[in-house]
Amino acid sequence: MDPNTSKRKRLAWYFKKNAIILVVILLLLVLAFLVAMTSANVYIVVMEGMEARAYVVMNDGDTDELGLYFTDAFIENDPLLKSGKYADYVIGRYTYVSTPSIPICFPWQVFTTVRVSEWIGNIDGELSKDKIAEAGAGTRVPPEWDNGVYDVSLVVEDGKWKIAAVQLRMLVKEPAEDR
Repeated sequence: MDPNTSKRKRLAWYFKKNAIILVVILLLLVLAFLVAMTSANVYIVVMEGMEARAYVVMNDGDTDELGLYFTDAFIENDPLLKSGKYADYVIGRYTYVSTPSIPICFPWQVFTTVRVSEWIGNIDGELSKDKIAEAGAGTRVPPEWDNGVYDVSLVVEDGKWKIAAVQLRMLVKEPAEDR
C-alpha cells in the first residue's frame, strides 16, 4: 500500500468532515435568522395592533386600519370595538403602556399565542358637547380602561401574522414594569 494513498484518504476525510460541519453551522445560522425574523414580526404585530385597537376604541375611530393587524372575523366580533364605551367622549390624551412577552416562533408555524400586559391610564377627556345636556354629573368623566394581562392569539392569514383573538386573563391596577 502506497503511503501517499493513506495521506490522501485522510486529507479527503478531513475536508469532507469540515465541509459537513460548516454546512450544519450555516443551516443553524439561517434557522436562527428565520426564527428571529418571524418572532420580531409577531412582536411588532402585537405591539402595534393592540395600540391601534386602543386608539380606535378611545377615539371611536374607523376600523379600516385594524385590518393590517387583526383578522376580519376578530374585527367584526370584538366586543370592545362594538361597545362604543368612549363614543360619547372627546378624549384628548391618555397613557398607553403595553409589554408583550418575547415570542419564539418558527417560520413554519401558523398559530401562536403571546401574553401581553396592557395598561391605559391618565385618560384626559370630557363629554362631547351634544351629550353634556343629557348626562348626569357622574358621567362627565370618561370610564376607566379594563387594564389587564391578555392572551393574544395570532394566525397566519394571506402570508401575514394577524391577531385572531384577545382574551383577558386577569385585571391589573398598575402598568407592568419593563424588565
